[in-house]
Amino acid sequence: MERDIHTSIVSGRFLRNLMVITVCLLSITAGISKEFVATQATKNQVVVGSTTFTLTEEVQQCMDIMNRQIPPVSNPGSFVSKCVNDQRTTTSAPGQPRFVDSDIKKIRASEGDSVVLPCAVIDRRNHSIEWAKTRNSVVNLYDFDGNTGKIDDKTKNRPGVKGRFVTEFNISSDIFDIRIFDVRRGDNGTYQCTIYTSRSPNFRLIDLEVQIPVKITRIAPETYPYFNITRPNTRFFNESTTAHMTCITDGTGDITILWVREPKGCKTCQNCNIPKDYKTDYDEYEPERLIYNRSLVIPNISRDNSTCFGVKAENLGSRNEWRLIDVVVQFKPRVIAVNGDIRGGPGGYLTLMCKIEALPAAKVIWRTPNGNRTYDESITNGISKYPLSYLEPSTEYGNYTCEASNLLGSATSQIEVNGRPIAPNILSPRTSTRKHAYTLCWERGEPKPDSNINEIPTTRYVADYRGEWIEVKRDGTSVYSQVVYSHDIPLRVFIPTPYEQKDYCETLRDLRPNTTYTIWLYGENQYGKGFRTEYKIRTVNEDIPTTTPIMTTPTTTNKPGGSAAEQKSIACIAWRSSTSSFCIFLALLPILYLHFH
Repeated sequence: MERDIHTSIVSGRFLRNLMVITVCLLSITAGISKEFVATQATKNQVVVGSTTFTLTEEVQQCMDIMNRQIPPVSNPGSFVSKCVNDQRTTTSAPGQPRFVDSDIKKIRASEGDSVVLPCAVIDRRNHSIEWAKTRNSVVNLYDFDGNTGKIDDKTKNRPGVKGRFVTEFNISSDIFDIRIFDVRRGDNGTYQCTIYTSRSPNFRLIDLEVQIPVKITRIAPETYPYFNITRPNTRFFNESTTAHMTCITDGTGDITILWVREPKGCKTCQNCNIPKDYKTDYDEYEPERLIYNRSLVIPNISRDNSTCFGVKAENLGSRNEWRLIDVVVQFKPRVIAVNGDIRGGPGGYLTLMCKIEALPAAKVIWRTPNGNRTYDESITNGISKYPLSYLEPSTEYGNYTCEASNLLGSATSQIEVNGRPIAPNILSPRTSTRKHAYTLCWERGEPKPDSNINEIPTTRYVADYRGEWIEVKRDGTSVYSQVVYSHDIPLRVFIPTPYEQKDYCETLRDLRPNTTYTIWLYGENQYGKGFRTEYKIRTVNEDIPTTTPIMTTPTTTNKPGGSAAEQKSIACIAWRSSTSSFCIFLALLPILYLHFH
């Protein structure tokens, strides 16, 4: 008996294993058969069982929407079956309800519009209808009971939907449309109208695309130190850094963003997006296009980039959205002395000035020769002035420092105030009348009439001069030109200057004919050498006859002053015809006296 039981168990195991093997073989055979049949179909066909269906463009579009809107299922092939049946690629069974228009419908609506989602049925009888929105999950909207004729409105308790979704059912005509008022971006998606039949649900898909016009919401960065809430359309960058601005937009579809440089500037509008007179028609006005990108990057930005930039955003079916951004490049101060060497006599009035360029505004201070700090002020782009009244040489001659500083750095410039003589003004012509002599005449340099600078005393004048010409020389077979000077070191003469005299003359002798001479003339006093006046003259090849006598001033290397006779002689030699005649008259006075007495 135990043997019979064992035999039965073995037989049962054998039969069960045989069944498993048979099922596997049948599955493999069916798969091979289906694969073989599928390979016999054309590219745009699919085989289900023993029937071949055509994959039309509408069917493929339906499958794409199903894959996007419905979560994955255990049998993805059901998508194909539903889409094929919905697109009427096969004939519905007699007596089964169907849609008047089963094609997938795409509806585009702008935000705020009103739109109708159609659903008309043929041969509905007492079958039920359901509206739902498919997203990551199915959201039911309305249920129509075919037996009772009642409508279950599932939107009435949903915020944002209640009151905007309205049924437009005509049951007698089997029309089950719904209308959406005040379309919003959240309404974007795929809607499904379903007929519940005895076989399987049959549904129609409507793809609603809500078109939202592009809008520029903000321009990044909007944080300190690049952004100031009081100037929302301005961005601040430090010089030599990388400026990075990004356009943040809102809207649907493909959005194109263009950055431009606006040569007209951003006007004075700080709290609006576009000036009233701004033109976007490129036929009339075209700004400098920079880049099609969400971000504009300017490496190593300089103060020259402080200008207006515009950004344009657009998408399909909407007007252009513009925003103007005023880019301000901040930099450390630059200080330039208007005049770095100022001459002033005792008791005079002076104004020291330096030009300041800085962003943000720089704090300016002046430091005097004795180290005192004074005269603070704030300047962005302008002139800083420091006045000196009733100039006192002993305490106010020296170097003054103009210093400007802001958060990015500081800079300085020095101005020297001194009492050295002002450069003389030469009066003589640039061509001599003698081939070996030249009479140099000049007048004392005077402050500008509106400068309020007292006269600066000059103790004596110094004239340096030397000639130069070009000689052609030969070196073997080569010929070249060389500049030759009359003296390695310029000749020098000293001319004393009495305080009351303003015009002077000095004859330079032993000159070379037909030669260019350079003369450097400057004054000296107790504070040092004054500014030099450089003057070029040309000697003639032959003397030019003249009736005017050549009168010379005695040259001296002595210290300023001299005897009364010397001063009288100097006072009588000014190179003017009237002065010369007067001097001749004085010389003839003794002879006339003896003649008449």
